[in-house]
Amino acid sequence: MNFPQRWAAMIAIAYVILALAYGFANPPFEATDEIRHFRYVRYLVLNRTLPPVSADASKELQAHHPPLYYALAALITAPVHSNVGADYAPPANPFWGFRYYEPSTDNKNQYVHSPDDRWPFIHPLSHPLYPSGATLIVYLARWLSTMFGLGTVLMAYRLGQTLFSDRPAMALGAMAFVAFNPSVLHSASSVNNDAAAAFFGSWAVVEAAAIAHSGSTRAMAIRLGVALGLGVMSKVSVAVLGVAAAAAYGAAVWPRVSQKSNWRLAIKDLGIVILGAALIAGWWFIRNYSQVGDPMGLSDYQSAWVGEAGRARLLREAISGLPYAWTTVWARFDYGQIVLPDWTYQLWGVLCALSAIGLVRARLQLRSPGVLVTVLAIVLSLVAWGVLMVTIPATAHARHILHAFPAIGLLLSVGWAGLLPRRYEGAQTQKLVSLGVGVLGFCFSIFALLGYLAPAFAYPHTITALPADAIPASANFEGAAEIVGYRFSSDSVQPGDRVDVTVYWKPLARTATPLQVFVHLVDSQGIIAAQRDTYPGLGRAATTTWRTGQMLADTYRVFIPDTAYAPETLTVRVGLWNPAESRPLIATDSDAFVMGKVNLEPRVGDAPNPVAVNFENTMTLIGYSLDKRAAEPGGALMLTTYWRAVKPDSDYWAYVHVVGADSRIWALADSIIVPPITQWPIGEIRSEMRQIVLAPDTPPGQYTLEFGLTRILNAGQQRLSVLAEDGHETGDHIELAQIRVEP
Repeated sequence: MNFPQRWAAMIAIAYVILALAYGFANPPFEATDEIRHFRYVRYLVLNRTLPPVSADASKELQAHHPPLYYALAALITAPVHSNVGADYAPPANPFWGFRYYEPSTDNKNQYVHSPDDRWPFIHPLSHPLYPSGATLIVYLARWLSTMFGLGTVLMAYRLGQTLFSDRPAMALGAMAFVAFNPSVLHSASSVNNDAAAAFFGSWAVVEAAAIAHSGSTRAMAIRLGVALGLGVMSKVSVAVLGVAAAAAYGAAVWPRVSQKSNWRLAIKDLGIVILGAALIAGWWFIRNYSQVGDPMGLSDYQSAWVGEAGRARLLREAISGLPYAWTTVWARFDYGQIVLPDWTYQLWGVLCALSAIGLVRARLQLRSPGVLVTVLAIVLSLVAWGVLMVTIPATAHARHILHAFPAIGLLLSVGWAGLLPRRYEGAQTQKLVSLGVGVLGFCFSIFALLGYLAPAFAYPHTITALPADAIPASANFEGAAEIVGYRFSSDSVQPGDRVDVTVYWKPLARTATPLQVFVHLVDSQGIIAAQRDTYPGLGRAATTTWRTGQMLADTYRVFIPDTAYAPETLTVRVGLWNPAESRPLIATDSDAFVMGKVNLEPRVGDAPNPVAVNFENTMTLIGYSLDKRAAEPGGALMLTTYWRAVKPDSDYWAYVHVVGADSRIWALADSIIVPPITQWPIGEIRSEMRQIVLAPDTPPGQYTLEFGLTRILNAGQQRLSVLAEDGHETGDHIELAQIRVEP
């Protein structure tokens, strides 16, 4: 075994170990759509037929995808005894996705997990939350994905050998890029068809590049047809590589374009490719057309999504989602909620820019037909991905182009090698480049795994004693848990700030129902100004599974709304809520433990309660005030809003809705702003007042003032969107303030 082969074997072994580690770090069903892919597999096992082509079946169990991966997974998992059906839904974490865009361990788990739902794989049949055999089925299907991922890694090496046979270091660099890419590892350790599509698609790219590079043979044509057919039977998006296959035959005969025999042979071999792919995958399109009149079987699925989002909105979301899509190329896990710091993605951006410079320097090496076909495959994959993003929501994820990763990795390696001065372009130096790519990729994969993926689901660290800065306490919640200490991050905040409330819990007993922790910051009017609700352990230590007797520290990040009314004194109250009985647990004759007070200081601004709410760059709400924040049923409140006209394009109608916890509206105050906004001087601050009259039968409790603007048009009215600082839409109204209705 020579040097490249030894290194390739080491990379392959390292990949398998990492993929297994990624799989064990990520609990069952947390990966993107894994529960739906799992249901597809279970449907095949239980019904022994394909699921119907419909929007509901596509949304619930990914039935719009071709069945190759699922059939293989069903074959492997069929012997496993399980009482899990094709409609299985794991116990959900209702607080999943809290500030999902931030790197943290705060409620990153979408589901509640047993402490041992990764090992052993078979749970007792008597356990109500974790059905027998489900975890084993998940891991068997994940290991199938891991094997497909290994195939993709090997295809990266083969692509480099095919196009740069005299530079084996480039093949090793491409292989390391794929093997140690956290997104590849995550996909290859999840139940999904992307890993299969990546393998067969990358195989098709290798065969097409080889044909363009050195000409076609009958065997190569058969292999290309098989790769395309199996790729399409894994995921229809692989079909776009058929264009690269046709281009490969054109490139193969172009130098001998005048020889008709070469063209005839190329057309004949291309026909073999098409025939092979059609024999493998053609039936899928015929079946879809016979059922719904659409060969792709996506018409109902797309219509359902477009009906929810709208074409124009999909286009805006696709454009604004490009930065998100970039992060998924490198490391963004599950549904995007497990994210790394921005600097990691920026670092890869710099490295890609350097590679692009190197590719420009090495452009003469990139003019071979095989390399051009490889570049075409990348371009086709990116274009298809872009079309998908403007067609179906939530598709801005690089898993849709994993089949292009070997080609991308090869070009990046060539580019980095191209940065070297001519006198240093020897084989030994290029080995150092490939070694650098491998070491960097391996370290990055470990960093992503141990620093972000694994901690997001690990049980919180337990402690044996209170730290010196904690305030001792004693509050026993009906024998379920005890608060033994606490501390605050600050005793004085402003609207928009954050208060970290650390609670030291001592679990006393597991509960039949997951109890919820609540942290309320209550003002002098009895209004909850800010709150956090979560399972203990920030979602990772549900009371049904927590470790009794082992003290843990929970830090709850409580964000004060930008629109919070100030000045105020906020009382911090912490307790446990039983959702099954709709009641709090009692601790020392109280429904919550009072920890202390936090001062809410007003911000400095040009108006009371300063804010900066951007309504489509036309009007900016800069503040508000209320004559009172508590009223009786049928009573009235006076709201004053303060504005700065930016670029009004019409007159606007302002609306205020008093909304209860059940989303019912108990008061309306909707009318055109007077004087008309088009008459307001640009940049000048003006105020507007409106009276809010509560319905006579408004029940006592806390209510939200929802506020927004409506554009007056000839054809009707249109709500203005609220824009964040970076320009993306956050909704069509804001929660302006909280009020209280008294008995």
